[in-house]
Amino acid sequence: MPLKFPRPPDDCTTAANATLDSLWIRLSQPTSKAEGSKKAILRKKTGSPQVDPSTARRVYILDRRGITPGAGLKKAKAAGWRYTIQARGGSSSRPVEAISMAARAGEYIFNHISRDWLEQKCLDAIEALAKLPQVRSGSFDVCMLRIASIYFVDALWLKTKRRNRDLIVPISSSSKELVARHLYSVREFLGILRKLASQQVFNNRPRYSESVPAIESKRKQPE
Repeated sequence: MPLKFPRPPDDCTTAANATLDSLWIRLSQPTSKAEGSKKAILRKKTGSPQVDPSTARRVYILDRRGITPGAGLKKAKAAGWRYTIQARGGSSSRPVEAISMAARAGEYIFNHISRDWLEQKCLDAIEALAKLPQVRSGSFDVCMLRIASIYFVDALWLKTKRRNRDLIVPISSSSKELVARHLYSVREFLGILRKLASQQVFNNRPRYSESVPAIESKRKQPE
């Protein structure tokens, strides 16, 4: 199989499921007797959501220093893991959700839950990539790459052991220079980022923070 998903640490997966259990219990608390009966039935039918470790992706952050010439992706820092949340009760009508866990001091803590278009686009891109000849002829670990210094740049990072053969696939970008679901070499991708960095005001606020975690992430899809 050309695309592989490295197994996340067991304690990270356990922490992610424990977080979902806690949030599910909190959201299931009734505010009235009638609502309590309805939510009790829902809990019995569906149970709390769980993560899907089979498509978990390690998340890397590339800051401004990593964009400078000569640095390459060696400056990208592992920040945690992102999991797809399995639909409760097998329902496909709800938006695809994801939970992100951040690594801090040897532990994994809840970072945020995404209830937007990004996770579905990630899964769609992964499915499409697996059919491309450039991908089928190799062996790649699927990771996520986030550029904290440039607004709205999220990408899939296909890592391989073959030297200088990694591929980058933008999932979201506010820039027309980066085409969604287009395969870039690392050199091409960083070249475009350097151009964007020279044109934009940097926003170095971490989007995958080790500070107090956000509960939910919602954002508009870039045009």
